[in-house]
Amino acid sequence: METGVRLYNPSSWNPFIVRRGETLFQEGKFFYADSTFFKIFSFPLVAGNPTTRAHRTQRRCANAHHGEKYFGEEDPMGKTLQVNNDKEYIVTGVMEDVPSNSLLQFDFVGSFASLAAAKEQIWWSANYQTFVLLAPGTNVQALTDKTTELVKKALASELTNPGDYVKYNFFPLTDIYLRSDMNENQPVGSIQYVYILVSLPFSC
Repeated sequence: METGVRLYNPSSWNPFIVRRGETLFQEGKFFYADSTFFKIFSFPLVAGNPTTRAHRTQRRCANAHHGEKYFGEEDPMGKTLQVNNDKEYIVTGVMEDVPSNSLLQFDFVGSFASLAAAKEQIWWSANYQTFVLLAPGTNVQALTDKTTELVKKALASELTNPGDYVKYNFFPLTDIYLRSDMNENQPVGSIQYVYILVSLPFSC
């Protein structure tokens, strides 16, 4: 595995209140991600450098549309937004609007390191989506087996019943839209419908 990134969107079930001065909006697509986000994904930046690490952990990016919504014609770089009347996040980048056909639909990306959860080792939580970048030729089954053994060892004191287990499955990103049965609150389709449509007779 070359690198990986965790994504977390708590605003999907409890919308965030984001404030800029006297301007407040309710946002449901405020994601948190590790600093490797731009190493995994190729979302273009309008401003900012994805390879530059901010000194503060409470950094964030906004897409171009939301940058305009909060700052108008003002340059948003280095400005702050307050989230839920609590933390202030510094704008360190502005992205192009996320394409409508992207599996990930978000308006903000805040630093995962700003969360208390980033300082804990949590094996049981299903709150985080994790994407990993594998080296060419990686044996996915061997990686799955090694991960299973690692988890089993880490949770040995908790997996006390014969039927207890925790397993992490790897699924190709390119197959998620049409071939995944996972419910991640994201737009997905079905390969079965494609087969059905392809098999329909054509007449003119």
